[in-house]
Amino acid sequence: MRKKMGMSLLCLFLLCLVVGCGTKREEEPKETVYYQVSFNSNGGTEIGTVRIRENGLVPEPNTPYKEGYSFLGWYYEDRPFPFDTPITSDLVLEARWRATSSNKHPSNSNTTDDSYALVPNCIGEDSSEAETELERLGLLVTLSTQTVSNLDYPNAKEGTIISQSSAPNTRLLKGSVITLTVAEVEILYPDFTDGSYTVEDVQNFGKQYGVVIRVVYSENPENSGHILLQSRKARSKVINGSTLTITVAR
Repeated sequence: MRKKMGMSLLCLFLLCLVVGCGTKREEEPKETVYYQVSFNSNGGTEIGTVRIRENGLVPEPNTPYKEGYSFLGWYYEDRPFPFDTPITSDLVLEARWRATSSNKHPSNSNTTDDSYALVPNCIGEDSSEAETELERLGLLVTLSTQTVSNLDYPNAKEGTIISQSSAPNTRLLKGSVITLTVAEVEILYPDFTDGSYTVEDVQNFGKQYGVVIRVVYSENPENSGHILLQSRKARSKVINGSTLTITVAR
């Protein structure tokens, strides 16, 4: 009886040993990869370089301006660039333009400079102030709205102008219509776990948008200081007074 029990225990030990040896170690988490996307405006409004997480999407920037030209779009390797393309390498996008005559001063001898207004740059201005200034110059103004997020338009503020139908320094006949697009800003949660944010960044975000930040810590010396988890999904809408919990390695 003792021999049978001993053999059973030995078999059980060997079985556990085999199963344990066959268990794969969990793979080390891959380091987050980022790429740079640059914009060559070819003489138009300067657009800053953006840093995009691998397989992320680059937000389409505001339409650039170039006096005497109409914007055709952003191109990559001589083809229009679709902004729903996952980013897997560094890119340089180039602006394409077509020359126009709409902003050239007419040669009609019966017209004078007093018949024309020079369009100011309204981007970033308060909509009511921009409208007042354009009307003072003798132009007719129409307003449209566009909902944008703080993630895609980090410099946009509620009620400010994000685009205008006529480029700055364009000469327009007084009485012409110019359309201003006004931002309606929707605040979304960033992906605080992408490696580019600190606890202080998150706390400042909470102060700015009325979010209560709760910080918990997890023992993980290899990633000390990194934000591992967040209770609110990235790109979900921020509600004033809500709570965001982040888990930080230490």
